[in-house]
Amino acid sequence: MTHRVAITLTGLAPALLLTAGLLQAATAAGPPAGAIALQDHDLQRGPTLAYRPWSDPVTRQGDIVEYLLNTDGSLHTDVLIGASPPRHGSTAGCGRPASGCWSARAAFHQRGANDPHRRYWQQRRLFTGNQGQVDFTWDRLAPAQQTLLDAATAAAGLTGAWASDILNHARGERRHEQQHARLPGSTGLLRNRGSVPGEITTSPVYIGAPRDALHHLPGYSAFADSHRQRPGRIAAGTGAGLLHVFDARDGSEVYTYLPSMLLEAIGKRARDTTALPVSTAVGGELTVASIESGGTGWRTILAGGGGEGFAGLYVLDVTEAAFTGDKLLFEKSGGAWGHVLGRPRVGRIGTAPGNSTWTLFSGNGHHSAPGHPTALMLVDPATGSQTVLTLPGVTGGLSAPVLLDSNADDSVDFVFAGDANGDLWMFLIDPLNPAGSVAGRIYRGDPQRPVVHAPAIARHPQEPGYLVVFAASPRNGSGLSGSLQAIRVDVSDPAALLADLPWSDSHLQTRTLSEVSSGSGQPVRIAAHSDAVRYRCTATAGPCTSLQRGWQIILPGCGERLTGTPRIRAGRVQFTTQTGGRTCTGTARSRENWLMSLDLVQGHDAGRAVFDLNHDRMIDARDAMQLAGRDTWPVGIRPGDGNISIPVHVRVAAGSDALLVNRLQPLAAVTLPTGTAGLQGTSMATAAPPGNGNTQAPVTPVFEPVVVPARGPAVRSGRRSWMDIVH
Repeated sequence: MTHRVAITLTGLAPALLLTAGLLQAATAAGPPAGAIALQDHDLQRGPTLAYRPWSDPVTRQGDIVEYLLNTDGSLHTDVLIGASPPRHGSTAGCGRPASGCWSARAAFHQRGANDPHRRYWQQRRLFTGNQGQVDFTWDRLAPAQQTLLDAATAAAGLTGAWASDILNHARGERRHEQQHARLPGSTGLLRNRGSVPGEITTSPVYIGAPRDALHHLPGYSAFADSHRQRPGRIAAGTGAGLLHVFDARDGSEVYTYLPSMLLEAIGKRARDTTALPVSTAVGGELTVASIESGGTGWRTILAGGGGEGFAGLYVLDVTEAAFTGDKLLFEKSGGAWGHVLGRPRVGRIGTAPGNSTWTLFSGNGHHSAPGHPTALMLVDPATGSQTVLTLPGVTGGLSAPVLLDSNADDSVDFVFAGDANGDLWMFLIDPLNPAGSVAGRIYRGDPQRPVVHAPAIARHPQEPGYLVVFAASPRNGSGLSGSLQAIRVDVSDPAALLADLPWSDSHLQTRTLSEVSSGSGQPVRIAAHSDAVRYRCTATAGPCTSLQRGWQIILPGCGERLTGTPRIRAGRVQFTTQTGGRTCTGTARSRENWLMSLDLVQGHDAGRAVFDLNHDRMIDARDAMQLAGRDTWPVGIRPGDGNISIPVHVRVAAGSDALLVNRLQPLAAVTLPTGTAGLQGTSMATAAPPGNGNTQAPVTPVFEPVVVPARGPAVRSGRRSWMDIVH
């Protein structure tokens, strides 16, 4: 059931038609690396296991590799990454004396997945949607689905589970690939693959025992206790159109889901042996959350969008770790749904007994079709019923949201999300009648810089209200670079706030980034202080004529944009960027990565060190640079070539963090030393293929000074899906 609602707006501008190329704004010259997934983010409880996604864009192979994350923040694995044939570790890595760390790629290989003579593909627990969950076999597809996947076999009227070579290829059969054309019975007509699985297109998520911060809600403690021994699972999407769920004990595949929205694209991909005609990636970010759903009680769900692969969203029930016939709760597509790139959020609307609903919040996603609506989607994760909060006259689609509970009652009060036109929106959620919610445009941006990623939000440390931080990414071909904005929003008087909207660049203090060389020759970035952002009038500040709502930075690199959602921690905004894009191809320095850390309130260095520039594993006054006779503190460094992920924080000790950044290749890990406000890097030896995935070359361990999270609150081990909510 769908409720379509046109909500009340303020500050509405004429419609802007999206004509082409919005999805290209999400990435630069290449896709960002997936972030590392962890079993535990608090190393004060001891070492934990980590799961690193790896992909080879040349052979389109992918892997999830297990690592041991020590209490000092150092990462180790004994898996030879990119080995051919793939193999698990064997030198007692990951705390396993009799074996070692595992590789999902090696687990597939052990089961015969890469042998064209084997029938492992028939044994896989692989399902799709057809008015509910069905095995992905030819006889369980509807006639229309069969035609989409394999029109020739459907027209021939062939029957049986394995009647379609196209379907069998999607399940993992290797016999009919072009490279095996000489094998008996092979047609040699289907696309070659490097291995199973394909490229990892999402940041993996770990699904373990319920650890959401919800024990104060009725029934949750009993639910968590009954599942405290739930075996661990790791979920990740791939470019081959599959969402894999792996066993955290050995990396073996437990079950796999193929969204039915990809059937036509899967068929086209299998038959085209010369190019990639269409994306089949299950590429939307993933969310794991516990919800309470009326008569069925508490459960754990896994939700994700289609990313570039398909327009829509899906939700699985992962309460039980084992495979069951009712994992698929629902698939959403058609109507207002576009390409959902960012992760959905889960929160509760209302608090009254019998009148509160756990809800999945998602932007409807971007689409290049003219007239594609812009809407916030509210989906009941138990039933699939949805309410569509459409912004009248606004086209192009809404990006991933962030949720705000402003009064600490575990009910969502406000939702913030950006759109395809570069604008930032605020939704005031009506707890009694969500369909009657009100929206206002917070910020009017540049249509050539759409807001692709979810915002981040934190309380303003000095002023009433919150700072909402969001990034705008340039469209390829626009000749622009991206930007980052931080805007103070005081929600204590919503009516007054809405009457004052929208704001624009003229309401923000602009900061300028410039690149200089550190004393050791390392490229770094500094942020000009210029004037302080004045959020309110003070008695000592003189005439009150130049107040600002916040600050912004235009990224200086050619086509530069953020690789993911900015993160707020310990009073700083931390993010990764990459330069490049269509307009930068072939130019000097067209592909650079930067790790950035800016003061949340002012958007500059705040007069303190952020990086260990002199490599003494301490961050202090000796890491200052002297420019024009004054101490200067860099706010960005270049971590090296390749694609990098958004940072992941872990707590190593009281007041000390580690920051993990996945880089293809190698992996960088940094640690904040106990008792200091500094950061030290750790080295990690690994092996990486030079590109074709068939040979190995050692990677020299290097010291990687990365963004300083600095002292901050402890990492909360609670609600993973609602981790950005602010109380």
